[in-house]
Amino acid sequence: MESIFYFFGIIVFITILSKIKYYGDFIDVIEFKEKFKKVTGKDPKKTDYKSEDIYNISMGLGCLTIFQGLWYLFGLLSSDWIIFIFIFLSSISIGLIKKLLNLQFKKIIGTFHLVILATVVILLTINHFHLNIDTFEWFKMHLLPIIT
Repeated sequence: MESIFYFFGIIVFITILSKIKYYGDFIDVIEFKEKFKKVTGKDPKKTDYKSEDIYNISMGLGCLTIFQGLWYLFGLLSSDWIIFIFIFLSSISIGLIKKLLNLQFKKIIGTFHLVILATVVILLTINHFHLNIDTFEWFKMHLLPIIT
């Protein structure tokens, strides 16, 4: 069963790569939605977008985010649960930090965060299929002394 889960990890890795490639477009769409909601008080409808491409980007971003979120959530049930807790915590903290920054820094921090996520996801997948390192023990031995 875990092999199926980590197979989906490869798909999550590919979705993160596509998010990195189109990150500027995603940021523009997110800002449009935030500004639209601030002015009108409601979410934009399909007709409110400038073009159908922008609407499709918005819908694609939503689907990718939901898929990734579900994968991370089910990751809490895996043997690598400690890594998934740190993925959640880092995503929340980066999200809060990005709210305080201007657009250029949002793009830089967001891209950096996505690159780190992609690296972690592919390393978790490779570890499951080939390396078989006990990530919890590795975490306790190498990273816990740094944090405490």
